[in-house]
Amino acid sequence: MSPLSTLKRRSLRTNDQKPQKRSKLSMSTTSPMSPNPSKPPITLNSPPNPLKSRTRAALNLIYANSLSSTQFTQQYIPTSSQRFTAKDGHSTYACTFKRTQDVTPEEKEACFQIIRETSRRDYEANAEQGWDDERKRGEMGEEGMKFLLVKKEEPNKQDEDSSQILGFTSFTLEMDPDNQIPQLYVYEIHLLPSARSLGLGRHLMSLNEVIARELELEKVMLTVFTCNTKAEGLYRRLGYGVDEQSPKERVMRSGKVVRPKYLILSKALS
Repeated sequence: MSPLSTLKRRSLRTNDQKPQKRSKLSMSTTSPMSPNPSKPPITLNSPPNPLKSRTRAALNLIYANSLSSTQFTQQYIPTSSQRFTAKDGHSTYACTFKRTQDVTPEEKEACFQIIRETSRRDYEANAEQGWDDERKRGEMGEEGMKFLLVKKEEPNKQDEDSSQILGFTSFTLEMDPDNQIPQLYVYEIHLLPSARSLGLGRHLMSLNEVIARELELEKVMLTVFTCNTKAEGLYRRLGYGVDEQSPKERVMRSGKVVRPKYLILSKALS
């Protein structure tokens, strides 16, 4: 299976697109609020208010981004989802959540090497800026970045942290800079060859959606190279479609349809 590679849309910006400043929800001036504030009962005379729902989700983002790794895990990641049994019914994997500041240098380096091994060629062939080690390392350490790390459970091993990372997904919880929609944006999702075709990619995407739903976010977004047909196929089977912000296909004078080098996909969670 080819790598389930995604990359942030801003790193793929074409020359005719102007940089857009991503909106940030300040945590320094806003106190953490309950992720599930009490809601008045909805009646036929009181239809749901989209604006109120969006405001509540925005407050949820502030709260969630203020939590420690342990607190976030306890509140948003079901215990049953922290362990995954592969399709063979024998191999078991642990899925551990960590904020970027809690990922150890060894773990972060392992994640970087997985991206480099599985996706460097795709970046070089399709991304405007190509591949750059330092730029990718910097992106992985950006404020607000969150990780779900996949490691194979080894009963006889005392120190789980020393187990090899076989894959991961990283994401942010943010307001879309274009339309101020609260969303979970998947930056990366990668698996080593030994961890593919086991259902782990689907499981990680499911976990991303569980987190987004718990926070009452409106959608999950990601970017995928169109050359990565297996990854695109998986996302489409999971219900993802081309987002309105995605580059469009071009029709040549000959009638030939040319697909863009990457797509922005999204899934509404309403």
